[in-house]
Amino acid sequence: MISRQLIFRDHATQRMMQRGIRPKDIRFVLEYGETQEKTMICIICKQAELQRGTGTSIFERDGMTLVIKEVSKLVCPNCGEEYTDEKTTERLLEIVEDAAMNGVLTDIRKYKAA
Repeated sequence: MISRQLIFRDHATQRMMQRGIRPKDIRFVLEYGETQEKTMICIICKQAELQRGTGTSIFERDGMTLVIKEVSKLVCPNCGEEYTDEKTTERLLEIVEDAAMNGVLTDIRKYKAA
């Protein structure tokens, strides 16, 4: 099993949720994974190093809208692109799946790590 950390863009996390793809599926396909460098440059603007921060993740699925605030992220200070690490992405997908299974239509929550 690969022990390197995977990083997911918010947009990618939303698409993964819509398609039922989990980080472990990505890890299996990649085999050796992507590594999180100590200093990571934004893949969108390629202009700045990512900084630790928090942000809001919004998920929409089958008429449900779930807003999760205060999510730990890596943020580009230049363009504002936000990234979540593998553990946080997995937890976000669990929260969304649980909300969908419980019939939530609209909700705003504060992020809580497992």
